Amino acid sequence: DARFWQHDGIDLIGIVRAATANFQKGAVRQGGGTITQQLARNTFALKARTLDRKLLEAFLARRIEQRYTKREIMECYLNRVYFGAGAYGIQRAAQIYFGKSAEALTLSESAVLVGLIRSPNRYSPIHNPKGAREQRDSVLERMEFLGMISPETTAAAKSELVKITGQRFLPFGQGYVMDAIRR
Repeated sequence: DARFWQHDGIDLIGIVRAATANFQKGAVRQGGGTITQQLARNTFALKARTLDRKLLEAFLARRIEQRYTKREIMECYLNRVYFGAGAYGIQRAAQIYFGKSAEALTLSESAVLVGLIRSPNRYSPIHNPKGAREQRDSVLERMEFLGMISPETTAAAKSELVKITGQRFLPFGQGYVMDAIRR
């Protein structure tokens, strides 16, 4: 969602881009949804792949954007999204994969976690270290392309080894089942 900080919950440019790409491929290959729409879908368990669901998701995204700041939306999204290995939320993912708090993550480690959002199982650094590195590099290259980081920063982050050192098994009361019960 490259235009997250600019749009109002719905990215019309992204929708047109995705629709064009999907039409050219003859299949659904890209989505035009925003982070805010994903937050709405995950928060309100909107799972069906229907036009009605997409319209409801867009309506909810607009309401979320009217009520909360961009920073609050991003924080909420990162605290709810699934990162694989039973980790919901960036803090839990940082602990499980890297054995540290989210605040202590390096750029490279953060890019690994962002890369997991697309497909937590396929890009798992535990089960697919090569895929996780490739996805991390893709995230870093996208950040560079968007002007968020310099080429030097990209190169430095890419050269960092992805080292999984976290807690593979969480202490009792800290897993996804307990998170669901608390919610």
